[in-house]
Amino acid sequence: TAEAINIASSCWGIEFDNINVSGGPSGLHCDNLDPSTPIYDVIIKNSFFSGFTGTNAFGIKCRNTNNVVIENCLITTCTNYTAGSNVQGVFLSTCTGVKCTNVQSNGHAGDGAQGFRLLNVNGGQFENCTSLSNYAQDTTDTYTCAGFLVVTSTGITFTNCESSAHMAKREAMGFLMANAIGCEFESCTSLRITQSSTYHQGH
Repeated sequence: TAEAINIASSCWGIEFDNINVSGGPSGLHCDNLDPSTPIYDVIIKNSFFSGFTGTNAFGIKCRNTNNVVIENCLITTCTNYTAGSNVQGVFLSTCTGVKCTNVQSNGHAGDGAQGFRLLNVNGGQFENCTSLSNYAQDTTDTYTCAGFLVVTSTGITFTNCESSAHMAKREAMGFLMANAIGCEFESCTSLRITQSSTYHQGH
């Protein structure tokens, strides 16, 4: 799929401040396909991402990226109902040293949907982050809908985070850990998680 902004191949020292990215298949993508030469030192702050509709759409995705800071950002309405399409507000894969502060990732909907998805992340801090009102329509797969999904990751901490009002036809969860080691939670909230065979878009 195409992205509005794509950072690749051995970049470092990149900062985005006060950007507005809306519409299209996906948003901001930092991805070096060669994990032996990762991207370093990415800062994303005071920015807005909304309305992405591509297959496996995302607002922010970082893969093979080390030292990622995301702060004071809003990511909303990544949507794609195609069978097998899994949408995420923030997707972090094979990253080391992640810090997210005051980040909201809300209202994503698809076959699968997550506000924050972490895969193979080593060391992450999430403070005052929120994921609300995500929806997944898949009826057979697992891990389909979550505010925070953490898989095969180590040393992730959550402080004053909220994950609420998610709905799925099979599985909906606020915080979901799978093969995660050394994760900590302090003063976090998860409310109104619903499994339902029916869903009206916009609720």
